[in-house]
Amino acid sequence: MHYEFIESPIFSSLLPDYLTDDEYSALQGHLCEHPEAGDLIRGSRSAQNPLGAGG
Repeated sequence: MHYEFIESPIFSSLLPDYLTDDEYSALQGHLCEHPEAGDLIRGSRSAQNPLGAGG
C-alpha cells in the first residue's frame, strides 16, 4: 500500500527542532507499518495525528 505524508507549513518549519532526518524517517516508516497509530483528526475523514491528542 502507498501512503502520502502531507505536512502543514508550520509542521515542516518546526520539525527540525524536534526530530533529526533519521528520526523523522523512522517515524514515517513506523506509520507506514502501523497506519492505525495515533489519534484520528476530527473532520479529516482519515488523517491521523501520530503524536496523539497531546502532541
